[in-house]
Amino acid sequence: MSAPSPFFANAFDSDLRGDGLFLAESPRVIRRALHAMHADELGRARMTPRVRPLELLACDAAIEEIGDAVGYFPLVVHRIEHDELTDLTGYRMHDGAIMLCSRPGEPNAKRRKSEDAACADLDAFAAVLPATCTVLAGDGIVHTDNIGSLFRNAACFGDAALLLSERCGDPLHRKAIRIASGRSFTVPWARATMLHQALTELRDRHGFALIAVEDCPGAQPLWEAPMPPRCVFVFGAEGAGVRQATMDVCGMTVHLPMQTQHALREADDVPSLNVAVTSALVLGERRRRQSQSVAGSA
Repeated sequence: MSAPSPFFANAFDSDLRGDGLFLAESPRVIRRALHAMHADELGRARMTPRVRPLELLACDAAIEEIGDAVGYFPLVVHRIEHDELTDLTGYRMHDGAIMLCSRPGEPNAKRRKSEDAACADLDAFAAVLPATCTVLAGDGIVHTDNIGSLFRNAACFGDAALLLSERCGDPLHRKAIRIASGRSFTVPWARATMLHQALTELRDRHGFALIAVEDCPGAQPLWEAPMPPRCVFVFGAEGAGVRQATMDVCGMTVHLPMQTQHALREADDVPSLNVAVTSALVLGERRRRQSQSVAGSA
């Protein structure tokens, strides 16, 4: 039997990224990833962007949990003991299985300042979005936990996709994939080199309303704001919020009204919510409105 790829040994996500690769871990995530890739191969679903498996390194119990999905592709499978897997990879949070995959191509760095390169795959991204759709746009969100949570929230509330600015964290970082519970493979997403222009194209060419989520003067309470069938909700970076250049292309700004009785006396001690929580509340309100609309038309 051939030896596992050297990419498994003490693998760092940043090193793998340079080689056009990434790792997915845990039987549940890997099974979900293989099902998504297989559905894409059969034309039953469209994965955007497209990734493919290369090698699987797993213990017997994990392979059994992954089940028939192992046979969907000509996947090189290496059986290994659980402790040996930890020693080889230098990583404990794997639940007995790690899969090496090919990474989709990043936008050409030479074109990043071009007006034609706002989002290299915007047309392919827009083509998979349904008539009624919610896009979560990240404007510089960098924390791995937040990126993974955005994918998981989008999957749980349905008909949602992600558009990430160039400054956002890596959605194919193995921790982000794990936090997303493998939904990084089932939720359509794209990377924008110039977010404000990509948003403008979604508005002008594809009929999306652009809504910034930011606590600022003039923002409407989320519960009172109109929500057309196609909406992009824009969330800003941790701490800094939505950039002004991005705010300028949005036709509306909404906020979540919050209580202040637990604030300290410092002037800048204002209440705030993590983007993972905020996006879940926004999507929940969006789903509530859609349910009311369906009930009202029945």
